[in-house]
Amino acid sequence: MTTKRLIISQKIISTLGLCFFFRGKCTVDKSGEMLDLIKDMAENSLPVSQEKVMQIIQQKISSIESSIVSSGHAYAVKRMHARYDVQSFFNEKWYGIAQLQELKNFLIKSETNWPHFQSRIEKVITSFSDFKAAEVIINLTGDNAALAAVDTSVRRFVSSLRESSEQSNLPDFFLIDHPWIEKAIEEMTNTVPIQNEGIPISSQVSYVGAGGMLFQAGEKIGGQTCAPLQFLKKGYLWETVRAKNGAYGVMAGLDKTDGFFYMVSYRDPQVTATIEAYNNAGKYLSDEITNGKITKKSITTAIIGCIGALDGSALPPREVGWTSFYRWLSGSSAVKRQKWRDEVLGTKRSDFQVFAQKLHTLSKSAEASIAVISSDNQLLASNLRLSRIDVS
Repeated sequence: MTTKRLIISQKIISTLGLCFFFRGKCTVDKSGEMLDLIKDMAENSLPVSQEKVMQIIQQKISSIESSIVSSGHAYAVKRMHARYDVQSFFNEKWYGIAQLQELKNFLIKSETNWPHFQSRIEKVITSFSDFKAAEVIINLTGDNAALAAVDTSVRRFVSSLRESSEQSNLPDFFLIDHPWIEKAIEEMTNTVPIQNEGIPISSQVSYVGAGGMLFQAGEKIGGQTCAPLQFLKKGYLWETVRAKNGAYGVMAGLDKTDGFFYMVSYRDPQVTATIEAYNNAGKYLSDEITNGKITKKSITTAIIGCIGALDGSALPPREVGWTSFYRWLSGSSAVKRQKWRDEVLGTKRSDFQVFAQKLHTLSKSAEASIAVISSDNQLLASNLRLSRIDVS
């Protein structure tokens, strides 16, 4: 399977850039029609119907509300991560609890002040409706024969795009900071301080998360962190939060781009006991090291688990192409990934000690925070000081 990328623009996203993606799959003989459909969708989406817009918003609200009940752990992680990192702040705004709150406001505005809301939607649509050759990147995935067969269709599509010498109305955000960054930092600093939050839902189980910055700005985050994290997940957290406390599942993760670390439970009957387990995770790891439980064999087992997670199972063709495209846009290279893999394989006992100390420090830090998605009764019974985030 081969991925072919037609680079019409040489710009690479290095700061905050907004890209609008059209994705689709088709047989080789329908490739021309697929490209024509994408162009038609981009250029002929106006005017917008109030009824259709309200219907889409209601569907999105229903989808997110259902998703929070079934996958609250993912929303808890987004909510926590948004407190520390600008990109994650935007991610939560677009795909998390904040998006649900915004959609509910949109529904009211679309009904009570349609002309103004319509103008906002049309402005957004207009911003991407005029395809220009210099601003388009095409990513194709298929075997060599398929890529050769669609070459004519792709060239015809490219030639149909407008070549323009006109200066764009938008600044080049590859060269300057996007204005949203400054506004996001201001909101994160003044309006949304780091705090513990409780998000009430109608459910008999909870999703309990705790997190914070395990690494600070400028600190190196290497592959040596993977094995201690794997040991913690498959040992202590599994045995304490799942086996002992009765949660259906428990997860932990470290974002290697910014140093954010989290632990979160899935369909958990407990709240307070789970938070206590999280707070003791660093001490547990330190005690295991002191008591000689971190052996060469246990380190090797953890490394094997890490490599298995890195390799994973074979992706379907569509995901192979998308993953390749995303890595290219974000600047992830095979050299960087191999370096991370080599660091994982070279993990030593001392790396467990460093990880344990950082985890213990985080558990005592005022900068750590929690997010609990649960019923009102469970939130009250936990006796935790939680700022209530209403999504009803």
